[in-house]
Amino acid sequence: MQAQMLAPAAVLVLWSMIMVYWVGAARFAAVKKVEPGKLKAAPGARGSALEGVIPDRANWKSHNYTH
Repeated sequence: MQAQMLAPAAVLVLWSMIMVYWVGAARFAAVKKVEPGKLKAAPGARGSALEGVIPDRANWKSHNYTH
């Protein structure tokens, strides 16, 4: 009975880990391509600070997961 209750939670944790890796990899690759002077996000800024700086294609994964 408990295994049946924990299975959806385990799948959600796995899916979240996959998405964190995918979003991180996409954004990291996009940020590496940005000119050094164009990226002026404050330390600790949120992902929304990258809007308009990196291509929309790199942000859509995060938008879809968030919404």
